[in-house]
Amino acid sequence: MKKSKIIAALLLFSVLFHFGSLWAESEYERATKSMREGDYAIAYCILRPMAEAGDADAQYSLGWMYHNGYGLAINDEKAMSWWLSASDKNHVDAMFSMGMLFEFGDSGEQDYDVAVAYYARAARRGNEDAQTILRARLNQRDYPSRGRLKELLEEEGELFAGQVYTRRTANIRRRPAVHYKRIAKLRAGEVLVELSRQGKWVKVGIVGTQKIGWVYRKLLTQTRPIPAP
Repeated sequence: MKKSKIIAALLLFSVLFHFGSLWAESEYERATKSMREGDYAIAYCILRPMAEAGDADAQYSLGWMYHNGYGLAINDEKAMSWWLSASDKNHVDAMFSMGMLFEFGDSGEQDYDVAVAYYARAARRGNEDAQTILRARLNQRDYPSRGRLKELLEEEGELFAGQVYTRRTANIRRRPAVHYKRIAKLRAGEVLVELSRQGKWVKVGIVGTQKIGWVYRKLLTQTRPIPAP
């Protein structure tokens, strides 16, 4: 084949790929519009072949249809199957949904450690809902997988977001009052995760450790202090 014919063939393929992508996008938009309008049968007929072809957005949306019973019988097993496929393609919302399903779902697969793992995967990709729920669960003393959350605080504290910093040397105490035992003494600029507040005290997790305690609110700032030269 001559060079000119090869270039022409490549250009034709590029055009077809471009318009194929536009078609797929418009079809997905039509499906989501149909769901918003309650036309679930139309949405399903559009999404199902797209999902079977490997489209992660379609797989995620189809999972929601099964999870919520949008025009279908509620089936968390099928929801999980589609969300798992989308998660394997790094679909962040599907990862978060998998976490919620393993924590709260009725699929018979309730597993808090797996839920935390999926929340962490989504949080690594900047999902704010995942970061928020990780902080909430770390703050929950009776959460079944709190030990794993403490390990994440030590290993990947940035997953929790909500960072605050010590203005200067600060004592972290077991309870929100000065007469309680000090569990750590921190230097200025230490990275903490804010978990909750009580009066003038803030409950924090100390990034890089598994320690959680209380610090006087005036000793904290949302801007990391510049170390002295």
